[in-house]
Amino acid sequence: MIELHQFAPVDGVNMSPFCAKVETWLRLTRTPYRVVIDPPFKGPRGKLPFIVDGGVTIADSGEILARLEAASPTPLDAGLDDASRATAHLVRRTLEESLYFVMLWDRWALDANWPRVRDGFFAMIPAPIRPLVTALIRRKILRDLRGHGLGRMSADEVHRRGVADIAAVAAVLGTRDFLVADHPTVIDVVLYAFVDNLLNGGFPGPLRDAARAAPGLVAHHARM
Repeated sequence: MIELHQFAPVDGVNMSPFCAKVETWLRLTRTPYRVVIDPPFKGPRGKLPFIVDGGVTIADSGEILARLEAASPTPLDAGLDDASRATAHLVRRTLEESLYFVMLWDRWALDANWPRVRDGFFAMIPAPIRPLVTALIRRKILRDLRGHGLGRMSADEVHRRGVADIAAVAAVLGTRDFLVADHPTVIDVVLYAFVDNLLNGGFPGPLRDAARAAPGLVAHHARM
């Protein structure tokens, strides 16, 4: 059985879209697995998720799904043509390399949202030392976001970027049931993980409002 090492859920929501996409793939394909709650520093790359499959440890959600798809007798992406795979690649990059950092900023930089991150993501850290440990982690995240560029922008500028990403992905999906096929593929797993975080992650604001205002995304989320 596959071991999925990830964050603890917060109010029933898998708050890491990268952990959520791996767990969604496992659920969708009915692959036996069990969850192990771990802090990020236990991962091979200092991040979550990672899996242990047949004694082999695999880090990075993209690498994990590539391995699982390759080993599956019925991979979700089987039969996709080059154009569909290219569309999926571009949407995944928009979600994981652009929108993700906006969501990260929204959670870690805004003082109104920070306590939920601190007490939700890091509930496994003993309460007496949690404020100190999480303050150090937050400082690093904010330094990384400043290096990325988002940390140098105003809240309005950051949110405009995220809203534009959400609108672009919603436009690609349109009124179709799924993004690139008539059945769920890996990109639908990725999209679901991000939209679930936006709709149910508990962080009110422009990003959640934009997701809720996109009927196609809401319908896709419900369908998945």
